[in-house]
Amino acid sequence: MKDKEVEFQKVDFEIEGLSDISLDPFQGHDSTSSEQKLKSISNDKGNLVIKRKNLLGFLVSSNSRASCATTFEHKKGKSFSQEGKASIFFDDSEFELLDENNKPIKAELSNKVQNEEIVMNNKNIRALKYVITIKKPWKLKSSLTLMENPSIKMDRLKNWFEMGGLVVALGTLRPSNGRFLLSKWETK
Repeated sequence: MKDKEVEFQKVDFEIEGLSDISLDPFQGHDSTSSEQKLKSISNDKGNLVIKRKNLLGFLVSSNSRASCATTFEHKKGKSFSQEGKASIFFDDSEFELLDENNKPIKAELSNKVQNEEIVMNNKNIRALKYVITIKKPWKLKSSLTLMENPSIKMDRLKNWFEMGGLVVALGTLRPSNGRFLLSKWETK
């Protein structure tokens, strides 16, 4: 019996924000200063980033909170999440957020980057939450590798990005914030 070869496919992708995106760098630590919050979501060049775990969570988190796997695959969502975690590899550990001119967005408070106070209502309890919100337009460019398996093929992964950008979204306060369009998908 001949062993089947494992197939890896690489894709370059780009997403463009349809709404502002909010990030909660120190979840539960609202007394943290804006500078500390910005530093925790920036790289060593001082540019705002989204971490790999956030993109992977958007796709395959098995948490009951929305991910593409749990939203679109319904009862099989948890098994899709497990397979996805084992078969989707991002090239980088963090991804710079870019402005409309493809320039990295600086981790500085400005008209584009704001520290916002949000009133959250959860089970009749009101609480304040402080998030960093990046005003649109924003975009992100990266690449990933998929080790194809019986459940997750490149077409399904592309669909997750297309539909997930509209329904699941990225960041905190989703899906009202963090919605995006897939503007580039090039397999290599």
